[in-house]
Amino acid sequence: MVSLRRKEKKMLSVIIDTLESLAEPWVLSEQELQMKKQANEEIAQLLREEDLKWYQRSKAQFILEGGDNTR
Repeated sequence: MVSLRRKEKKMLSVIIDTLESLAEPWVLSEQELQMKKQANEEIAQLLREEDLKWYQRSKAQFILEGGDNTR
């Protein structure tokens, strides 16, 4: 699951980078702009999910182990 998300983020980053490099010499078509927008939205969603996962993991760890001053 983790490697799948990592691969998906990498693929989306490649798409975004490719479209941005194409945008330098000329204007992107409507379809290319839409594809870039969708890739940006998907990668943002993946990053939000990852942030939430780490936040929840840290809360669970705090509950199980306590804080630094608890020991």
